[in-house]
Amino acid sequence: MQRLQLVAKSFMRVLPAFLSLGRILVYLMYVYAMVGMELFPNSKVEAEDKFAHFESFPGVLLLLFQMLTTSNWCV
Repeated sequence: MQRLQLVAKSFMRVLPAFLSLGRILVYLMYVYAMVGMELFPNSKVEAEDKFAHFESFPGVLLLLFQMLTTSNWCV
């Protein structure tokens, strides 16, 4: 039981740092999405997912998330 309490206390201590890191990641994705929409407004991405493109903000965020997690990308 003490180990579980130690794990819970450690998790609660680290949680604010993870939230700050997540916030920075969201800000960076927002900036890169805006830059991508400005630099590649008419380009078409050849992907299996027809919603991942540079034409709309949600499409750019989806494309960035796929690139970040290497989903459907042959790496």
